[in-house]
Amino acid sequence: MHYQNATFIIVISLGFLLGIAGDASAQRFHKEGITPQPIEQPRKLQPVEQPLVSKVIVTGTGLSLIVLELWWFVLSKPKSHTAAVNDG
Repeated sequence: MHYQNATFIIVISLGFLLGIAGDASAQRFHKEGITPQPIEQPRKLQPVEQPLVSKVIVTGTGLSLIVLELWWFVLSKPKSHTAAVNDG
């Protein structure tokens, strides 16, 4: 529980620091009269159409692996036996 609180405080602190740092650079540009150069927009990725067979195979494989994991961790219980005491 102590580690969760510490992690939460660190994440919040980093958020404040990054927020202050980003604000400071924006104020510098405004005060000095510097206009930032426009950033070149990256080219957008074009979608690649996949064959239906590939989509079905990938989806079926993923679902079967999920079912296998659920079976392994939830449904497959080891068969335990009570220990027999012999001679004391």
